Amino acid sequence: MRMANVVIISLVQQSDTLIWREAAASLNEVTGALPVQLFSGSDCSRQATCPGLCGNSYCKCPDIESSINQESFVIINLVNDRYVAEWLIEIINQKKPKGIFCFACMPELMQLTRIGNYSMKNSSGGMPGPLKKILTFFSGGREEDVIYVYSKLSKITARLLPFIPKKYKDVTNWINIVLYWGQPDVYNREQLLRFLAREIFDLDVTYKPVKIIPSIGCFDPFTGEIFSSPDDYLSAKRNEQSFSSAKPMIALLVFRQYAIERQPFIQDVTERLSAKNLLVIPIFASGVETQVAVRKWLLQKKIDCIVNTMGFSLVGGPAIANTPGLYKTQSGELLTALNIPYLVVPPLVAQNRDCLECAFEKKKTCCGVGVDSFQKVLMYDIPEMDGAIVPLISGAMRQNLIQGIPDRINQIANQVSGWVNLRKKNKSQVKIAMVIYNFPPGQGKVGTAALLNVPLSLISIVKRLIEEGYNIENFPQEEETCKAMISRFDEREAPNQASVQDYRKLLNHANQARIDAKWGNPPGNIDPIDRQTIRLNIQEFGNLCVGVQPVLGVPGDPMQFCFDKNFTPHHQYVLFYRWLKELWQADVLIHVGMHGTVEWMPGLQLGLGSLCWPDILLGDLPNIYLYPLNNPSEAIIAKRRANSVIVSHMLPPYVRVGDYSRIKEMRAALSHTDSSLEQQFFDLTRQPHETDSDFKKRAETYINDIEEHLVSIGLHVFGKNYGTEEIKAYCYSILNVNGSEKPGLAELIQRQVACDKEKAWQLSCQLIDASVIEQLNCKKAWQKIIGSDFPCPVDELTPIVEEGLRIAHHCANNQHEADVLVNVLAGGYVAPAPGRDPLRSGSIALPSGRNIYGTDPWRLPGTIALPRGKELSEQLVQRFQQNHNQQYPETIAITLWALDTIKTEGESLATILSLTGAEPLYDGQGKIYKYQPVSLAKLGRPRIDVCVDMSAIFRDSFSQLVNLLDKLFIDLSNLEEPVTQNYIRKHYLEALQSGISEEEASSRIFSRPPGRYGNGIDQLIQESAWEEEDELEKALLQTSSFSYGGVKQGKPCPEIFKKMLSTVDNTFQIMDSTEYGLTDIPFYFSSSGALRMVAERISSKKVDLIYAETYAGKTKINEAKELIAREVRAKLLNPKWHEALMNNGYAGAAELGNQFTNLLGLAAIEKNIDKWVFDEMAENFILNEEKRQWLEKANIKALGNMITRLLEAHNRGAWDADEDMLKTLESFYDDIEDKIEGINNANNT
Repeated sequence: MRMANVVIISLVQQSDTLIWREAAASLNEVTGALPVQLFSGSDCSRQATCPGLCGNSYCKCPDIESSINQESFVIINLVNDRYVAEWLIEIINQKKPKGIFCFACMPELMQLTRIGNYSMKNSSGGMPGPLKKILTFFSGGREEDVIYVYSKLSKITARLLPFIPKKYKDVTNWINIVLYWGQPDVYNREQLLRFLAREIFDLDVTYKPVKIIPSIGCFDPFTGEIFSSPDDYLSAKRNEQSFSSAKPMIALLVFRQYAIERQPFIQDVTERLSAKNLLVIPIFASGVETQVAVRKWLLQKKIDCIVNTMGFSLVGGPAIANTPGLYKTQSGELLTALNIPYLVVPPLVAQNRDCLECAFEKKKTCCGVGVDSFQKVLMYDIPEMDGAIVPLISGAMRQNLIQGIPDRINQIANQVSGWVNLRKKNKSQVKIAMVIYNFPPGQGKVGTAALLNVPLSLISIVKRLIEEGYNIENFPQEEETCKAMISRFDEREAPNQASVQDYRKLLNHANQARIDAKWGNPPGNIDPIDRQTIRLNIQEFGNLCVGVQPVLGVPGDPMQFCFDKNFTPHHQYVLFYRWLKELWQADVLIHVGMHGTVEWMPGLQLGLGSLCWPDILLGDLPNIYLYPLNNPSEAIIAKRRANSVIVSHMLPPYVRVGDYSRIKEMRAALSHTDSSLEQQFFDLTRQPHETDSDFKKRAETYINDIEEHLVSIGLHVFGKNYGTEEIKAYCYSILNVNGSEKPGLAELIQRQVACDKEKAWQLSCQLIDASVIEQLNCKKAWQKIIGSDFPCPVDELTPIVEEGLRIAHHCANNQHEADVLVNVLAGGYVAPAPGRDPLRSGSIALPSGRNIYGTDPWRLPGTIALPRGKELSEQLVQRFQQNHNQQYPETIAITLWALDTIKTEGESLATILSLTGAEPLYDGQGKIYKYQPVSLAKLGRPRIDVCVDMSAIFRDSFSQLVNLLDKLFIDLSNLEEPVTQNYIRKHYLEALQSGISEEEASSRIFSRPPGRYGNGIDQLIQESAWEEEDELEKALLQTSSFSYGGVKQGKPCPEIFKKMLSTVDNTFQIMDSTEYGLTDIPFYFSSSGALRMVAERISSKKVDLIYAETYAGKTKINEAKELIAREVRAKLLNPKWHEALMNNGYAGAAELGNQFTNLLGLAAIEKNIDKWVFDEMAENFILNEEKRQWLEKANIKALGNMITRLLEAHNRGAWDADEDMLKTLESFYDDIEDKIEGINNANNT
């Protein structure tokens, strides 16, 4: 028997459960003929049939399905998951309920709305077009304010309802339901149920008119009283004893519904902020009109900080959650006008507080994530596009209420107080702690950072701070004296120290016990002064101190950090940060450059708790992080795990390699016909049966590739404007990159003039000089450089020149970085920007001095990345076939980084989809909700299996993409296709036959354990802490065999990981920018390189290591050996490149030493680097007396490291050095060691 009922499905919304229950109980007292069944996140049955497939705990809940029948009225709220939506649509179509009302759902569900004969079936599911036009007019043309105007018209609409003709009854009923629904208190919820009983089910029940609640307003969290404006609220509070208009004012933004429900967490946050002597103004909004409250009220008041507990975007709120960043410009303009800290600290309404606290305390092995993937996007990814900072959690669900988490709310209040303190405190009294780095220690790298000249940047920053009125005394103002100051950190003399007794006071007993259990009683064995005193590498300069972040773990045993589940920072590391905060009483931290180690300490991935080490170490201290503008992925980790405000800095200029002396020699040799050609081109190995003509053609291509290659030269000085030559270099490089649809300038000229590539390049540079530097208009510049014989392509040239002018302007104004730093030190706002690569994205990546963020996670891979991924997959397959008698590779291992995913909009993802034979499917909002296998007929070849080595940052940043990929591999494994045409299924069935479970057999996505970062191989090699390849293999297998996706979420799966590696034919990785080449950073050899080495060892077959360069407008793949050779020619041996580093003194020498270390790492992993590479590096830098003497003067420890790496390469069998050269290097090594020892002794006496 079918029974009339109201079914409310609100899987995400749990907080209104009690209100609905109270309203339903009141209805039941009037009539028992209309039961109400509520399905919220807390009530829904967990007997789900498919959470392992889609990762949604409530998908296909049987209780929902059984509750709906033809006499049901169904209300669906906030369902934007396509899997759940498809299932609900199927149920609705099958059960055909009496009526349906959908609110704030995806369009496919909104179209189900049906009240009697009124239906939204043929609509888009959104606001009718004519109505939206009228509302846009009344909103003053502001599209983002349309919904606010609509809500204001609700009062008028409610009054007009009695006058609507009866023939429009169904439309009137829909409007009534909308009006009731929009007022989420007990009264209106009860009247809505009564209305449905009377008008839909024709029961003898009365109902009252809707009571309109203001869409924005102020409220008292403790009494529930509502005020029409902040002025009214403050007037009502003036008589309270604690009120003082002199207190700093904090705007607390809260969802209107939570304010109406008087959720407990709001009281907790208000109480703790007030206890910090802050005047809190609680403001509610439904979310879609928050910007109106900010514009209308906050711009008119002296607000010192905004604390937003809503998440989402400041402008548009939940209404644009599916199009992240839609109104980011409007948000940025509002917040820039306010110029105050903007903290977004939402409660987790889809997570239970008990479960969250279990994660904080790591009571279960599965814990380590913190915030789930769905809320991560809404509550953190999207607000970061507005420039939000300090991503803390204010509460979570418990017993159908949003309850505050006391420890987290204390941290929020302390952070707010800290930022407000910077606004109020006199600059001369503000104490600033700058943190620099020294990793690996003892290699001349103290005070270095990626792409940044740290000594000169410190001088530049300090000069500006002194000008601004900060009290800084006796800081070295010249490069040599600053270098000397930094060098002292690397010596035995301790600039500062603390007693064990004082150290004990800085931590609670529980955390101290954790450290003692790991490292013994303080001071421990890492760099103590004596048994009662701990060394501190901190120097004080008035109200500035500069300190070197201590090393991470025990030198010589770096793998402890990766392997030890109970790893803690050691005593000196903990003391360093707590001393700065508690004993020196710093007001703010500045981490100088990319990057330190504190944000990588063990703890949750996002939403850290009081037992997470970054939280313990940094506490509530405001933290500013200087970061290169092209690395959003690691900057996001600093934001989310170290509560950092990012201030991005510019990159060094790019230059074309060109034809330096060695390149000229090789090009001249092309005219030779004898054997000297092969002798000149010892970079290249003649292939079997290769003719002289073919070899010469390949050699010419090699030379052209080197000449045309772009390299980043020198190091950036923070806040330094670029001069004309540097601006030219930037413009020459960027404006000549070919886009996906538009040609670069050189290609445009080549097409118009019909000249060769080299001539086109030269003309392009001259044209840039004329149009961008001299600022002639396009036609005059073209006529001056190209001449009147060739027509000027004005329509194509104009946007290129305009782009060049933008780039030139930003390059000439890098002082903006320092302006922003000064502003944020005074408690100001840092405008957001996407973290991008100027070479790839042009002026979109500029200016620097921004709080950089990632990308829209709903739409990866992007539309441009998809065809490029297909190109790369085809190149990979074709290359393998050429070398393997037209056979297809069965498995390609791909390293997946967040950095290249953000900057390329998912080219690696697109490559995976193309290899496996899949494509993205889009929902009605344009989001990718599934990766769908294509037919074998469409694919035209077998499906290639993929073993994904996922970086921990990708794991943290794109967890919803991991679920989509995992679901794809499950689908591919279960396709009924011949195993000769589906290698994923082939390997899946083989794994099942070997006894591996179904869940693990389909696993293809592997990474580090939850909350852990890195595989440690880079540290093993950098610290020379390994003897045999077995140790490197063990490190990879132990740290990287954790499976992700669906319900796995970091499950240890060593068997299937090894089994997958045994099938690998190629390893592959995308290189997303020229700044980070193979020899520039250690992470290529420690990730894709190590993956290849282990796959080769396990499979006992040759496995190629292939990289793709996609940053210069075209896709190109090369084997690692080829690419290393070209990089060495293009950079290390190129005078233009290494002389630019030499101009950077100490920091430049450190970077040269870094190149030697990374080359050794590549040799350890790749094993077949040519002898000439090490020969020429030794001859060019060590045996060259002039350069060796410069290195010794600039950074003697960097020189020692370079010599050590060459000797290590020989000792490990990576380089067969000539005997005479070996003896010379050993002699130099002994001499340098003696000099370093002498310097240390002199400084310690």
